[in-house]
Amino acid sequence: MIGEEFIDVCLKACCSIDNRKYTKSKELFNNIYTIFKIYNKENEKEDVPTEFKDKFELTMYLSAYRTQASYFDYNYFADRISKGKFKDFLPLIKEKVMDLDEEEIEKIFIFVLDKRKVLEITKGSKEMELLLEDLYSGNYLDDKEIISRWETSLEYLHKNMVEIKKIELMSEVSSLDMLNDDLFPVLEKFRENIDERNTLKTGYSDLEKRLSAKGFEKRRLYMIGGCSGVGKSAFLMNLMCNSAKLNEDKDCKPKTFLYITAENLIDESWARYYCCITGETYSSLMEKIKETFDIAEKYKESDPSKYKEIIYEFKNDLDDKAKRILKECNSNIIFKYVQPRKTTVRDIEAIIDAVKSENNIQAVYLDYLDLFSTGLNLDIRLEQAYIAQEFKNIAVSSNVVLVTVTQLNKEGYNSNSAPSVTSMGESMKKVDHSDFVLFLQTAEKEKDVISLSDIPTEIKKIRMTLLKNRNGKTGDVNYLMMKSKTSSGIDLFNYRIEQIPGKEYHDSFQENIYDEENDCNTWN
Repeated sequence: MIGEEFIDVCLKACCSIDNRKYTKSKELFNNIYTIFKIYNKENEKEDVPTEFKDKFELTMYLSAYRTQASYFDYNYFADRISKGKFKDFLPLIKEKVMDLDEEEIEKIFIFVLDKRKVLEITKGSKEMELLLEDLYSGNYLDDKEIISRWETSLEYLHKNMVEIKKIELMSEVSSLDMLNDDLFPVLEKFRENIDERNTLKTGYSDLEKRLSAKGFEKRRLYMIGGCSGVGKSAFLMNLMCNSAKLNEDKDCKPKTFLYITAENLIDESWARYYCCITGETYSSLMEKIKETFDIAEKYKESDPSKYKEIIYEFKNDLDDKAKRILKECNSNIIFKYVQPRKTTVRDIEAIIDAVKSENNIQAVYLDYLDLFSTGLNLDIRLEQAYIAQEFKNIAVSSNVVLVTVTQLNKEGYNSNSAPSVTSMGESMKKVDHSDFVLFLQTAEKEKDVISLSDIPTEIKKIRMTLLKNRNGKTGDVNYLMMKSKTSSGIDLFNYRIEQIPGKEYHDSFQENIYDEENDCNTWN
């Protein structure tokens, strides 16, 4: 995989390229050193051909030296190695010192980068080869062992590919020459990202005021933290339904919103969705279903066709209401249920790719982060950090908005405590990998009675705090509500989460300010 020709090219680069003139030199030397380090690790010493073993070690040493040195001075370097094991290579090194123009250097850069991609991709391939040998020879305990080893190997190989994508991205970024390159593509990308026509509306004006693009941007990971029972899944559902209903682009293929849940079964998710998007109460929906089936059951034995007619008429009525809303907004919603704890981030990516291949997918809603797995048997903190990082990678590579929810730790259950990122469950790293972190917490006074359309209404009150916002303000506290019932006892619960109306209501509460220096929250 690494031949003498490649080693000679690397030697020439290390001896000839001036850091002060070529802006990507450090990256080039680091790539060369990484290639040799990977090759050295993946191949047994005896596997390295003796005819270029010493030259191999010299190039590895020289590339490591160049990552630290500001420039290459042959005389200084020759004096440095003149008594050591590489002294016999001094004539060769001097021969490699030459003038290279910018085009030649760029060709070397790409040549080396491609070689690193190959090495990164194949890291761990020996384990895969061993697995296949064991599979074909029958040298394993049972099928589960093979499946587990296969999934682990694939996970590792895919992680290598993600690393390559990062290397490519960094290469593109580092190639921007502020004095000579055209800035237009950069500005064009910014315009695309912040164009309100390309962002997803959340349906919460208080939240959108703090988003630079007035909505959720593609290629970003949005994380909602909340304690058990506060309404995380319901809020996720509301965000999706609001984005679908507020879509104003009628000239394209319907925008698709993908909801993947390991928390609620498909029937449960559909009921929440239906109530959320139509406004019908959950109790009313359940009563209608019960009444319809009670009536239909009378005909199940005597007149099966009548039984089906009643059920299908009711089903079509429900379908029409929900579909009409989506069609009017040129939107579509797809639900997927997956098994908790067993579903890996790779499984999620495969689902997204499959849906994306046939739909104009805009956003993915994952319910919820803590229920997915890496398949790598990591410590829970490392597990959640890895999953968050992979979700971020998926958002970037799939060019979608990705929104997920996560559990808070014990600290987050205290309604009297000031919200803080330290309450975000088992791993602070998942906060680091997110572009946006919103904290949902049961309000100190969980239930309240307010006037809605002059009707006293009991509500469940949720405190909402923005703890991290990549491109905007943080630390604002506002309150959301889930309607419960009227003062006369009429049930209003429909999974809708709304802003509590009235500026005076919000102004009656203190503002939560995040203190970055001390990594905590203070109250005005």
